[in-house]
Amino acid sequence: TVANWAYLHLLGFDGVAQRRALAADAVSAVWPGVGARVIASAVALSAFGVLNVQILSGPRLLYGMARDGRFFAVFGHAHPRFATPALAIGFVAAISATLIVVGGKNGIDKLLTGLVLIDAVFFGLTGLALIVLRKKRPDADRHVRTPLYPVVPILFLVFECLIIYGAFRMGAAAAWIGVTWIVVASLCYALFFRTRTRARA
Repeated sequence: TVANWAYLHLLGFDGVAQRRALAADAVSAVWPGVGARVIASAVALSAFGVLNVQILSGPRLLYGMARDGRFFAVFGHAHPRFATPALAIGFVAAISATLIVVGGKNGIDKLLTGLVLIDAVFFGLTGLALIVLRKKRPDADRHVRTPLYPVVPILFLVFECLIIYGAFRMGAAAAWIGVTWIVVASLCYALFFRTRTRARA
């Protein structure tokens, strides 16, 4: 919130809408020249940090799903030497590379908009799940409490809905790509894994 206020204060609404490197341009307004390079370097380091998290979490999620019968079993095998989900890592890397190649140089913004929408949908569902589980399992043992419940999860869900709305406002075509991914993944799960999961249960 503070960062967004700073962008609007330094660049104005029209300036924010027209910029492609928002943080770098905002800092350049008060620290010309070197400011843009410093911020660009910081953004690059941040991007590598996010990439590290995605590499650690994404493939391991597929690995866990495969082990539980909720994804193709081949991805539930760990590397014999490094004990890493090598096939899952390769699968995620292949999908990422394919999206970048298909999207092209001018399609990165659309990919990011679709990704933001997907994240917002599932983050919102996580907040909703907290409310649903509190209703269905009121006596469950909970080691972590949610302060100001149910205000916090409701506000969280509202803000995620606003992000989804913003994604459609920023680029409806890209947002629909995100929706398509969710629909296709849901259909694949329903066709190939839902029955198998019920049988295991």
